[in-house]
Amino acid sequence: MNPLEDNIRVLMRGLRELRFDLGPDDWTLAMQALTMIDWENEAAVESALKTVWCRDAHEVPLFSAAFRVWRDLLRRPDAAPRLAQDTYLAQIAQKRRNEQVTPTPQWLMTPSRQEAEADTQELLTFVQGASRLERMASQRLDRLSDEELAQLVAWYAPRRPLTLPSYLPRPSVRGRAWNPGETMRRGRVGSEWLTLYFDASRPEPMPITLLLDMSGSMAGFHRPLLQFAHAMMRHQRPLSVFVFSTRLADVSRPLKLFHADQALAEISDLAPDCGGGTRIADSMSTLWYRHRGHPVGPRSRLVLISDGMEVGGEALADWLDRWRNFLHGNLWWWTPFHMDWTQVASRSLRALAHSTRQAEVSTFAQLNQAWLSLDRART
Repeated sequence: MNPLEDNIRVLMRGLRELRFDLGPDDWTLAMQALTMIDWENEAAVESALKTVWCRDAHEVPLFSAAFRVWRDLLRRPDAAPRLAQDTYLAQIAQKRRNEQVTPTPQWLMTPSRQEAEADTQELLTFVQGASRLERMASQRLDRLSDEELAQLVAWYAPRRPLTLPSYLPRPSVRGRAWNPGETMRRGRVGSEWLTLYFDASRPEPMPITLLLDMSGSMAGFHRPLLQFAHAMMRHQRPLSVFVFSTRLADVSRPLKLFHADQALAEISDLAPDCGGGTRIADSMSTLWYRHRGHPVGPRSRLVLISDGMEVGGEALADWLDRWRNFLHGNLWWWTPFHMDWTQVASRSLRALAHSTRQAEVSTFAQLNQAWLSLDRART
């Protein structure tokens, strides 16, 4: 491989760490553009790459600063080309470790000699192992392929199911309230030592109900959300999934199938109205009369994943209040679109913002964070 081409590939990897949306097509276009100019002309190379890789004017200053630092590191006489590449990637990874730093040109300062002589192997491993997953997790769900979503689900899969304290206390050797009856009953075995028993709550799986919007305005998010629900079905046993557009359908059974494609095929048969209108109030009414008590109980978490674009809002507000009272406030609204919760216009959006806990789930990282927040937000 041409040495300059190898170094430009390293520059491309570094720009991805700076939130540049670059893929294989951008690499091909860059190579085609470089064949039309003189590779020895530094300004021509920078101009060609800037034209191909910069999407808007805000990325131009950041690209210019990154190009200068990348060029200076490769020119250093005390470092081999591969060491210069590792130093460049290590520097970006080190800056990315600080979550409060935003991608600005001030990141890309020439490293000091002490930083250059630091051990870069660990930081390089961090870039190669986690940067790609982090970049995919920050992309919109409708732009992820099935393979990328499967990798993200496998990497960010929860280590344990979501739990909540049991409703009735159970005897245990640790707890807050002493249970004298259980202590005396178990002390009749004949042992000289008496074990004290207490009343304690034990963790039990949290029942969760997902209500997915399959209307036309959510078309790009149907498959990613269903794939996520299919993966969570293996980790969270008391999980129920319903889909709705103009009518409600229970898709919990097909989501228990091993293969995701087979599960999605059966869901398409159960929900022929996919891509139609949005009827949240009618779906909540059907859920109340048909499934209240089983599988949606008073201790369940009901999560509505929708854009909230429904005509009207009075009936929706009534059903939201009824469900909120039945679930003791455990009602969530996740939307894949960015919204200002304080300045919503329609009646349906105002009702949802008033009666639910909101979260934005436009990326996989946000979706995973919202899922984990169900365990932390207990009432």
